[in-house]
Amino acid sequence: MEFEIRRLHAGLGSGRRYHLLDGKSRLQLVADYASPWLPADEANRVRFARSGGQVVASLDLPEGEGRVRNGRIHTSHALIIDHAVYAIINKYQDENGRKPPFFTIEADGMTWLAWNRPDDDNLLTLYKEVPTNLMIVEDPLKSMPIDPVGQVTRAAQEHDFTVSIPVNPLHHADLIMLALVFLVDTP
Repeated sequence: MEFEIRRLHAGLGSGRRYHLLDGKSRLQLVADYASPWLPADEANRVRFARSGGQVVASLDLPEGEGRVRNGRIHTSHALIIDHAVYAIINKYQDENGRKPPFFTIEADGMTWLAWNRPDDDNLLTLYKEVPTNLMIVEDPLKSMPIDPVGQVTRAAQEHDFTVSIPVNPLHHADLIMLALVFLVDTP
């Protein structure tokens, strides 16, 4: 599956919007954060809607930095579909800020890893069905033989990001990838 993601410049405060397009450049999803027309109770949420405006999900953004554990700041984000948690996206940031963050995605009974390696051209490399003890391992890729299944790259053309993942890896792969790009692109 191939997706293109465009960042729209919202010009108003902290507002951010993204469009996810399918492989044929058709609009599939819109992510909207801190737009003036969103309800006030959605201040710490990213709203996801289909191209026709139908709201399909939200991503809860916790306040604060998260909690420190094993030398990493751990922050959890819940992707909510139909008033139920569908996926948890965990962000692990080095407490000293010397290393780029990595993410684990828990959805459909699997744990995925989105890893940024300094020697890799990809923004994130994706791995699926990884062990759940990643938060205690210094470099999961050195200690666990796992092969990449996808990638998120920064694009230099008409879109800002390109996502490449296996066909139908998750029920809502488009939502998860758009949420992940939103979290990676956070200023």
